[in-house]
Amino acid sequence: VRLPVVSYALPALIAIGQVRHHFRKPRNPITRFIRNLAVKRSLKKLISIQPTNGGFLEAAPLTSFVTMSLAGMGLTDHPVVQKGLQFLLDSVRPDGSWPIDTNLATWTTTLSVNAIEG
Repeated sequence: VRLPVVSYALPALIAIGQVRHHFRKPRNPITRFIRNLAVKRSLKKLISIQPTNGGFLEAAPLTSFVTMSLAGMGLTDHPVVQKGLQFLLDSVRPDGSWPIDTNLATWTTTLSVNAIEG
């Protein structure tokens, strides 16, 4: 079963988990220790799933959410934040808005082909 939602959700879930842990650390020392171990690992995963152009799934909303989450934690120099910012700067329209998806036609065509393929 191919679930495109999972790939869309993963960057958001990592970002929200990072923010929650950063601002609301668990009181239980064992839980806190285990989650501290997961911080670097989940950030590495985020780096590995971020495309070279910096945009998560070519989507400004998702990319901005991840970028703002990490920047809000003080990680403004983190590679994910820097690449995300560059993607957002590169994809801004002349009127100052962003497209929901940089190439929605390609995305919908891909979904159609995948549906036909079965």
